[in-house]
Amino acid sequence: MIKELILTIIIEYLVFLWFIKKDYLNLFLYSLIINSITLPAGTYLIWHGWSFFVVEMGIFIAETILIKFLLKQRWREALKISLAANGITSLLSFLI
Repeated sequence: MIKELILTIIIEYLVFLWFIKKDYLNLFLYSLIINSITLPAGTYLIWHGWSFFVVEMGIFIAETILIKFLLKQRWREALKISLAANGITSLLSFLI
C-alpha cells in the first residue's frame, strides 16, 4: 500500500498545482495529509467488501470538504479539484 500512497500523493499534488499554482510546499503537505487519511480508509473498506464505487464517492466527498477548508477554496473549485484528482487516481488504479 505504500507504493499506492506515494503515487496518489504525487498525482493529487500535481492536480492541486494545476488548479492552484501557488504555495507549492503547502500543497504537497496538504496532499500528504489528505491522502494519508483517505487512501488507508478507502483501502480498508474495499478489503472488507465495500463497493469500489461507494468508497470512491465517499472519498470524493471527504476530499472535497478537506480541499475546501485546508486549501481555502470555494466549494465549486474544491469539487473540481477533487473530481479531477480522484478521477485520475481511480482510473489509474484500474490500469496499474
